[in-house]
Parts: sequence; C-alpha cells; structure tokens
Amino acid sequence: MLWLRASVDTTLLFPPLITNAALDSPRIYIATPISEDGDHTVCVEEGISQDVNEGLQRLGHKTKVLIGWERSMFGRGQIIRLHYDEGQLVHSAGSDPRGDGMAFPLL
Repeated sequence: MLWLRASVDTTLLFPPLITNAALDSPRIYIATPISEDGDHTVCVEEGISQDVNEGLQRLGHKTKVLIGWERSMFGRGQIIRLHYDEGQLVHSAGSDPRGDGMAFPLL
C-alpha cells in the first residue's frame, strides 16, 4: 500500500525515528469517494491531535476519527532496517501495534 509506505517512510526521515516509533505513529488516509459528489473523507487515526483534526476541517475537509478495530483500514507493517550509528552497522526491526506479529533481522 503506497499511502502506508509513504507515511512510514516520511516518519523515518523527518525526523529520523527508530523503526517501531515510525510504525506506532498515528496515520491519516484520504478515502476513495463513495458518492458521485466526489466526497474524499480524510480518515484520521486516534492519536492525531484534535488541533490537526480541526485544522483539516477549517481547510474544508470532512474528517472521521477511526478508533479500535476501525483502524484496520490503515493496514499493518513490519520494518527491518540496516543503518550505521557512530560507524557501527546496526540492525533494527519493528512490528506494527495494529496487528500481531514480529519482525527481526536474521544474521
């Protein structure tokens, strides 16, 4: 899912976070229109601040806060990352809290 990857990639880069923090961050999703008027509801995950939600509404967006099992529309992910920290190669992994599972690098 491109939108999931883009949101997680952006979280890893700006600012750089550890892998699990990137997966844990709340997400947004612009829904596919379900009516002929082209309504694009912006779904925001619980954890997005009320200020952000209200800001989206002030800009003219229709928003819906998704909680609990509704959050499944955001998908799930695992990340395995190789990077250098102070010249040392580091393997790190993270698993999405929206589902069950785990990620770990095999060395």
